[in-house]
Amino acid sequence: IELKGSAPAARLAMWAAVARGERFVSFMSEDGAIAPLLPLGETAGVITRNEALFAPLRPRSGGVTSVSSAGGGAPVDVKLLESPDALVIIGLNPAAAPRAATITFTTEIPEAIWQNLETGTAVNFVMGKEGPFLEHTFAPRDVLVLMIRKSRR
Repeated sequence: IELKGSAPAARLAMWAAVARGERFVSFMSEDGAIAPLLPLGETAGVITRNEALFAPLRPRSGGVTSVSSAGGGAPVDVKLLESPDALVIIGLNPAAAPRAATITFTTEIPEAIWQNLETGTAVNFVMGKEGPFLEHTFAPRDVLVLMIRKSRR
């Protein structure tokens, strides 16, 4: 992936590649700039410290019933990935504007406490009539990465 622009753009490009199922991701800069790469190193550190993510993540079909954005505009893109140990949700907002999104999942997606992979904070889903859902406001060119272990240790 060619690194162009700011650190948020690089972060969005990295998670978009992971969401597509890329197994190997590397970044290069046209001008040799290192500053935008530093936040990516921090994110890579979060991933490598989480043993549930050591097994390869594979794209999962299904799991998302609907994605809607308040105020119009294109909805965020939501991808699910899984390994034998973990289930990961990646929400991508490539737009230059913020997006308030409601993501509704099928009933087999756990209504549980998910971990925000980048911040380490807990994220709770709400159970609705059609399955669990999450309301989240994405900043411009923002990403939300949530993970849950499939089994407790």
